[in-house]
Amino acid sequence: MLEETLTALQTAIQAIAPEVEVIVVDDGGVDDTCSRLQKDYSSWVKLVQREKNGGFSAACNSGIAAASGEWVLLLNNDMVPEKNAVEMLLDYAESCAADVFAVRPAIARVKRLEADDYAHMAMQIHRERGMLRFFIVRLAASTAHSQAFPVCSGGAGLFRREMLHTLGGFDEIFSPFYWEDTDLSYRALIRGWRNLYFPQALFLHAETGSIKKHFRPASVERTSQRNAYLFHWLNISDKKLLLQHLLWIPLHLIRGLAPQQHWRILAFFDALARFPQVREGRKKRLLQRIQTDQAVIAQSNQGVVTKIWVQ
Repeated sequence: MLEETLTALQTAIQAIAPEVEVIVVDDGGVDDTCSRLQKDYSSWVKLVQREKNGGFSAACNSGIAAASGEWVLLLNNDMVPEKNAVEMLLDYAESCAADVFAVRPAIARVKRLEADDYAHMAMQIHRERGMLRFFIVRLAASTAHSQAFPVCSGGAGLFRREMLHTLGGFDEIFSPFYWEDTDLSYRALIRGWRNLYFPQALFLHAETGSIKKHFRPASVERTSQRNAYLFHWLNISDKKLLLQHLLWIPLHLIRGLAPQQHWRILAFFDALARFPQVREGRKKRLLQRIQTDQAVIAQSNQGVVTKIWVQ
């Protein structure tokens, strides 16, 4: 899939400008990817090799550190932009106001939707069992949509580099995977910046990622739940939301007593073990905060929902 992504990017570069740079991060891989890249793509691809696998956040941060442009397009190796998608996405981003942190394109999974479906997608923040949950939703056709989108995916998203550096990039406390792009996007929102959605640029997701290949389902669930705790402990300052979250924790732990659900208990203690890092990260977020949690949620939840896709 990497070759297909690079081929699409090579075409995109020719349509945009010669000064565009393409950076591939090898996150401690053990296959022949690096040698193939050096042989076939070294004339226009910059390779960043990490000695050890640090997970999604660390790999993204290495790529961002090597970038020099105003905008950074992050792509998974199984994400392929359709014709003109990169050019359209960049043109739109450059027309945006200075408070725009990131722009998310439309992302098509294996089963494609109609173009109108992508045009009326939005993301809303729901409160569920003491947690904030982020859902892709469909707005009614008559609904005026501002194109605001609370979370820009790290798998396919365009980010303003200077703002990335101001935020400190992805928080590697979430390594190896999940919730890191939600955390980054939310930090931008509470700082008073905006994340937008541009459905005219379509990226195809082949979903050949390595998580399911290298991690058992229970381990994936455990990591995701651990990072959900970390996200809330790091970011939520609203007293009511925090109280609801804390009151739900015993019930989450009780659910972990059921057969094959012990990962729920392990996830909590995994998160608790990182509390010294949480304390430091929370201090930094509080210093940068401009928007309240309630304001962020209210701004994200405008519109009439007629159908929900879980993200």
